[in-house]
Amino acid sequence: MKLFHSTRSPFVRKVVVAAIESGQIDDIEIVPGDPHGVDRSLLQANAISKIPALVTDAGVALPESDLICLYLSERAPSGGLIPATAPERWTTLRRQALADGFMEAAVVRRNEAMRPAGERSQAEVDRLSARMDRCLDEMEAYAEDLTAPRNLAAIATACACGYADFRYPDQDWRSARPRLTSFFDKYDRRGSMQRTRLFE
Repeated sequence: MKLFHSTRSPFVRKVVVAAIESGQIDDIEIVPGDPHGVDRSLLQANAISKIPALVTDAGVALPESDLICLYLSERAPSGGLIPATAPERWTTLRRQALADGFMEAAVVRRNEAMRPAGERSQAEVDRLSARMDRCLDEMEAYAEDLTAPRNLAAIATACACGYADFRYPDQDWRSARPRLTSFFDKYDRRGSMQRTRLFE
């Protein structure tokens, strides 16, 4: 398999952590992909030019990290990342979506803040910041339930927290969220998280 990546994408990190935790990282060739330029290889794998994108051994191109993680879960030799049946399945997918929502808002907020002063919208930055806070509050509410380290909800939540530390080190997300902080500090010591620091 071939995974198009960018060194600073939290969504790429989520996929790579999922591949490590599910015992599939050795099956994946990680190659650079430029979503901001005209990267023909990436465009063939993902017409909307976003990373990550995975090309399976059968040549099927899978865009978006949630779809890639679903694929990895179904082919995992040591048990899936996503439970097979409800209600656990939908709880896991919902929690992944919340973590993804945080990461998306964090990425877009940073892009907005980096625009030239005359083009930047403070209202948009504030809107995205509020979304990030809401997602963090939701993650705080369920953090103590993240006891299965290979569950995709735990992986996505940890990657969201890691991205908060990486991109917004001056903003204190921890003090009002002790359960989420405790979860992340423990999960961040896992080998999969340590190995993927180079992707940040």
